[in-house]
Amino acid sequence: MPASRPQSTDLPAERAVPARATAWAVLVWVVAWVMLRLSLSEALKWDYGEQMLWSQRMAWGYGPQPPLYTWLQWGANELLGPSVLALALLKGVLMILTLVFWLLAARIVTPAAWAPFAALGTLLLPVSVWIGVRDVTHTLLVSCSVAAFWWALLRQLQRPTAGGFVALGVAMAAAVLSKYNAVLVIAAALLAAASLTGPRRALRAPGWFWTPLVAAALLAPHAAWVWSNWGRATAETLEKMQRGSASDSWLVGVLTGLGSLLPLLVATLLPWALALTWAFGAGVWRRGFGAAAAHRPLPPSWLGPLLARYVMMVLAGLLAMVLLGTTRFDGRWLHPLPACVPVLGFGWLVRETPGARERRRWWGLLTALAVLMLVLPAVDAWRDARRGTPERFNWPLALMARELRDAGYDGRSLIVADHLTLGGSLRIPFPHAPVVACDAAKKRSVACVAHHVQAARRAGQAWLLVAAEDEAPPAWWSAAAPLDETGPPLQQRALPYRGAGAGAAPMRFVFRWQPPPRDGQAKD
Repeated sequence: MPASRPQSTDLPAERAVPARATAWAVLVWVVAWVMLRLSLSEALKWDYGEQMLWSQRMAWGYGPQPPLYTWLQWGANELLGPSVLALALLKGVLMILTLVFWLLAARIVTPAAWAPFAALGTLLLPVSVWIGVRDVTHTLLVSCSVAAFWWALLRQLQRPTAGGFVALGVAMAAAVLSKYNAVLVIAAALLAAASLTGPRRALRAPGWFWTPLVAAALLAPHAAWVWSNWGRATAETLEKMQRGSASDSWLVGVLTGLGSLLPLLVATLLPWALALTWAFGAGVWRRGFGAAAAHRPLPPSWLGPLLARYVMMVLAGLLAMVLLGTTRFDGRWLHPLPACVPVLGFGWLVRETPGARERRRWWGLLTALAVLMLVLPAVDAWRDARRGTPERFNWPLALMARELRDAGYDGRSLIVADHLTLGGSLRIPFPHAPVVACDAAKKRSVACVAHHVQAARRAGQAWLLVAAEDEAPPAWWSAAAPLDETGPPLQQRALPYRGAGAGAAPMRFVFRWQPPPRDGQAKD
C-alpha cells in the first residue's frame, strides 16, 4: 500500500506554523513587490521586452523558449492592456502559485504544521532570489510548473487515482511548455520512482495511461512547430551552451563543461544546506537516517531513496550533456533540477519538532531574505544611474513617447525598433501600435527593416523607425528609405536618464517618422 501522509495532530500547538498565516505573509510580500515594481519604472528589460513583443499574437511557438509564458502574458494583456501592471501581476501570481505547490508537496512528505518550513526553504536557492529581484519570465514559470509536477507526482505515489494521473500529465506538459530543461526533471523523477518497488506500483495503478496521453496531446501542437522551426527553436540555446573553441579537443571540452557545471551545482544547494545546518544543527544530517522523534512520524519509506536516486539521475543526465559537448551551464537553466531538494530533503532529514531556537533562526533568515528581495530592486536602478552606468530600467519612457508624439507619430502606425527591449517598452505608451524588433546587431536586420517597411508602404500606412542608446548602422536606417532629402529626416534627441545626476551623459534617442501618404498619393 502507498505510504500515507505524515500527520501532525500530535504536534505541540505552540510549535505549529499555521498555513493561513504563511499564506497571508506570502500574499502581503507579493503585493508589496507588485507595488514596488509599478513605482520603479515603465521601461522594460530583456525578458519583459521580449514578452511584450511576442504576446501581440497567439502562436504555437515564438523562438528559443517554449510558448506557455507568452500565452499567459497574452491573456494578462487582454485583461489589463499591455502594461507593467499586466507583467507584474502575472509574475506575482506565479510566485504565489510556486510556493503554494511546494507547500502542497511538503504536506505529503512532512507533517502539515511543518510544511511551511520546507516549502519556504526553496527561497534559499540563489536563483529564487534572482527571480524576486529581476524581471524574469521562463525561469519563474518553469519553477512554478516543476513545483506543480512534484506535487502531482508525490500525491500519486501517496495515493494514486485516475484523476491524479490526468493532473500529472497536465503538470508534465505545462513544465515542458515553460522551459525545455523540465524534460530532464521529469525523466529523472519518473525513472527514480520507477526504480523503487512502492512508487513503481503506484505509477502502474489503474488509469496510469492518462498521464502520457494527456501530456502528449497538450505537447503535440508545439512539438510540431519545433519540428518545422528546428533551427529557430534550438540554435540560440545550443550556442549559449557551447562556448568553447572549435579547435579544442574532446577532453578539453569535457573539462570545460565540468568546470562550469560543478561550481554551479555547489553554489545552488550550499545556501540551503548551510541555513539548514545553522537553524537545526549539524546533527540534522545524521538524524535523517534515524528514528522519528516522539511527536514526529516517519516520512514515507520511499522518500529518502527517491530523492537520492533522483539526484543521481540528474547528475547522470548532466554528465551525459558534458560528454556530448556542452561546455557552459547557466544557473537559471540548472535551477529547476535541484528545486525539489529543500522540500524533499527537509521531509527526510528533519525528524524532530522544530523548537523555539530553530523556528526563530529559520523564520528570521527567511524574513531577512524577503526584505532583501524588496530592497535590491529599489536600490539597483537608482545606483546604476548615479554611478554613471544607467541601464534600460532608467530609460525615460514617458519622455521618449512625448518626443515621438511631438514629431507627429500617431500612436497606431508600425514601429520598427532596433532591439526587442526598446520595441517591447514602446508597447507600453503605444498599446495599439504593431511593433517589430529588427535587431541592429544581427545579420538579417537590414532585410527585416526593408520587409516590414515595404509591407506598410504597400498598405498605404505610416511607419516609424526608432533606436535608443546603441547607434544603429546607416544601412539599418536606409533600408526603409534613402538617407537624403527624398526620405524622412533622421531625428536625434538627447534625453536624461531617470534618476541620473545633473552631470550624467544623456541617452541617445534616434528615430525616422514617415507619415501616412496624403489622399490621392500613389502607394509604392
